[in-house]
Amino acid sequence: LIESLDNQELENVPNIVKTIDSVQLAYFLSTSISDHKEKLVNILDQHLLSDALVHVVPDLQVEIIEILGIENTAKLLKLLDVEDIVAIVKDLDRKSIENVLYYLPNATQKLVEELLS
Repeated sequence: LIESLDNQELENVPNIVKTIDSVQLAYFLSTSISDHKEKLVNILDQHLLSDALVHVVPDLQVEIIEILGIENTAKLLKLLDVEDIVAIVKDLDRKSIENVLYYLPNATQKLVEELLS
């Protein structure tokens, strides 16, 4: 995976990533250099990335959210259950939480807000 990222062989990455689970992917993201992390976050399948996002430490969650941007992060979060969404957004500042919630369905917004309060 590192070799493919280093050599800009990004077309190989999806096939390599399919061979690992979300916890292994989370570990890889946690131990990767910033350049690898950014490349990987930008090309990963949304389902894989959303599952991995649940398993990374809060600081890395924030970093991934910054790489993706609020709207793309919300798209990922829509794939998760409400408890996982809360676990991910709880460490964000209030304004960022509000921005993410804006892009989520109303029912999800209300549940997340309830669990955060």
